[in-house]
Amino acid sequence: MYLDEHVASSIKQFPSLYKCGNWELSRLHVLNQLFLAIGNGYEWAHTKNTKKGGYLTEPTYYKWRGGWKRKYDLPYGRERHEILSQEYFNRTVFQLSYGNMTRTYKEKIVDVFLRDDEGGNKSLIVEFEGLAGAKVEEKLFRKNRGRGLDAKLSTRFSQRVFMQEVMCENGFVPYLVSKYSAIQEIDEGQFVQSDWLQGAIDVAQEALSYYSDEDRYKDDTYYPSDRKVKSDRVRFEKIFGDEGLDGTVRLRKLWGYSEGEEIPSEDEVMERITRCWEDSCSCAKEFYNRFLGRYV
Repeated sequence: MYLDEHVASSIKQFPSLYKCGNWELSRLHVLNQLFLAIGNGYEWAHTKNTKKGGYLTEPTYYKWRGGWKRKYDLPYGRERHEILSQEYFNRTVFQLSYGNMTRTYKEKIVDVFLRDDEGGNKSLIVEFEGLAGAKVEEKLFRKNRGRGLDAKLSTRFSQRVFMQEVMCENGFVPYLVSKYSAIQEIDEGQFVQSDWLQGAIDVAQEALSYYSDEDRYKDDTYYPSDRKVKSDRVRFEKIFGDEGLDGTVRLRKLWGYSEGEEIPSEDEVMERITRCWEDSCSCAKEFYNRFLGRYV
């Protein structure tokens, strides 16, 4: 799949994670997950012709001689998805709880949103793919406001459906780059299609900007703060309560403190997390500058 079509598909599939107020920020959230996060379920495409790969996808497997073997993925560009317009980001989008709706229909639903109709009325629309793959629109009519909806998505069943408005309101916060991150694999020579490479470049540029601007990163989870100091000391207190001095000694060693049995002081904790943050920022900026210098 082409990168921006994959991005559009991800936004519609997981709006609570990715649907922001516009395409640009929503796209960055998806790129963050694709290229920087580890353990995200994506791997580089497995194709008979390597030049038809070079994109990230969720692998599938089949049983083979008592084990599992990976299936070949579709050639690059074979699978398609529509690009999202700003109209989509202006919509109110929902996630539904289906009760005992069949698995087939859960998988086929692709979008849920409010539509303005004539006369100032609104209809809640569910878009799903019919059995032949054609896009179909069905209305959900409001009932018992605030409690749920009666839905009839086929002639076979009608049931109550509960909905919740969803939107991602988080700003862009890059994951820390690991040797297992897809962007690191690109830097080590992984073949990648040009539009996917551009996506890696885009998220690298935004990540470098993030780590170069304290106003942006000062709210980061790992940024040195009184909250972070308290969190680390609570962890020590818990492990001391569970394992005694042995636990404290082990955690001090694991987290890079000097040898000892006591829970680190607030000053010790602040010194360590400040050092770790500065090292992380320095490594991140070094990597992104090298990556961008190579590919831009």
